[in-house]
Amino acid sequence: MKISKENKFYRESVGECVCQVYEIEADNWGEAKKIAFEEMKEGDRLAECPSSAIKTDEDYPDYHYIDKDACTEYTVLCKGTWATKEPSGAEYWESDAWFFDDAPETYFNSSGEEFTDWEEDQKEDQ
Repeated sequence: MKISKENKFYRESVGECVCQVYEIEADNWGEAKKIAFEEMKEGDRLAECPSSAIKTDEDYPDYHYIDKDACTEYTVLCKGTWATKEPSGAEYWESDAWFFDDAPETYFNSSGEEFTDWEEDQKEDQ
């Protein structure tokens, strides 16, 4: 998807008391995800939207957020997923896998690379 001239990419850093929004220099949505990932933490958001979608809370001028409804793309960075061990199919919680909620089947490690460290069943000695 190509970004329109009026839209830009933004990363929203979600804090306990204050949220901040930062512009991301990228040519497309995939590139924006790669660039923003290293600065993001669990629960942070990424969006493609016009600058008018960046809002300030009237009561708290340091609180900035992205109006999700004004975005053409919007995602939240999540951490952890249920996975299955091979070959048994036993479920386990993989706490080191990261993903964006708009692509929940694409997992990353903490460096933003493809996650490949899935658990496997222990092989029994014969």
